[in-house]
Amino acid sequence: MQEKLKALSRCALFGGFSQAGLGEAARICKRKSFGEGEALYLKGASGKALTVVVSGSVRVTSILPSGRESILTIIGAGNWLGDAVFCSMPARVYGATAHQPVDVLEFSEAQVARLLAAHPEGYPVIVDQLARRMCAAMMIIEDDTARSIPARVGRRLLFLQMFQGDGRTSGQPVQLRVTREQLGNMVGLTRQAAQKAIQVFEQAGLLSLDYGTITLKNPAQLEAFLNDMDA
Repeated sequence: MQEKLKALSRCALFGGFSQAGLGEAARICKRKSFGEGEALYLKGASGKALTVVVSGSVRVTSILPSGRESILTIIGAGNWLGDAVFCSMPARVYGATAHQPVDVLEFSEAQVARLLAAHPEGYPVIVDQLARRMCAAMMIIEDDTARSIPARVGRRLLFLQMFQGDGRTSGQPVQLRVTREQLGNMVGLTRQAAQKAIQVFEQAGLLSLDYGTITLKNPAQLEAFLNDMDA
């Protein structure tokens, strides 16, 4: 129970709940574990749920008509997925796969509704979190239509960084478990084109590369660098 409570307290979506509300949330949620590559759920599946990532990371995906997996984002510990529980859509809009071994806390759609009915103080923060995600989605559309390839890659790295924690741009180093090929997949580029764009930021001292990971040395400085690129 205490471990669940600690995990929920780290999640920005639950930032508006009272201690009583957090306690109730910790009591009703179910803890689940998934191995790397295991599906949490598939696109189009029924039974919507709100999922909080306790450890590890989750890849949010869509399957293209060609059958290829398109990676939309990667959600890290302390963040959440399952926006559909807050709207009337009848099924899951996207799929989710364990990007690495992952532990999650899960709430059914009915549990979320009952929790908010009993603890409406949670609504303002939830609305803020949903609005942030909508703004982030609009920014991606803008990136893909109006910005250079390096700027698109850099801003997608910032987008991934936001999903590793509380949804804000950090000033501390952040390690992203994402390959250059996966990053290219997200922005519609080959691995080679993504690598060429990444080198712009590597040469500026803003990131470092290791096997299977990209470390942003200071995301706030990367954001300032990108803003200068747009000027």
